[in-house]
Amino acid sequence: MLTGESPGDELPAVRAVAWDEEPTSATYHLGPYGEVPQFVTDQLIKTTEDAQATADQLLRTLLGFSAQLSISGIVNPAYEAGAVMEVVRERSHVSGLYALDAFNVPLDAKSTQSLTLRRQAG
Repeated sequence: MLTGESPGDELPAVRAVAWDEEPTSATYHLGPYGEVPQFVTDQLIKTTEDAQATADQLLRTLLGFSAQLSISGIVNPAYEAGAVMEVVRERSHVSGLYALDAFNVPLDAKSTQSLTLRRQAG
């Protein structure tokens, strides 16, 4: 559920709801887990249309990750969680953009860094 509040002006708060409507999905809102909302408040949302568009996009983002990949490589302490990187490995048939989910930073120059990545669908 997204609530758009507009402090400092006379506009009333607006609300929007976006549910997983895919019956085969593990997070289907009428499935075994039921309706488990995430509550978001945004002071920049001022219209119902903007609230619904934002709620729909947040749902797509939450549902969109479709693959997980673990790789290792040379140490780069500049990585940040959520960073997007391209991974190409023809022999493994891996090619695409992945979000960095978790990683370690070894404290010596001879070790390799382990990265856990997620790929977002569509």
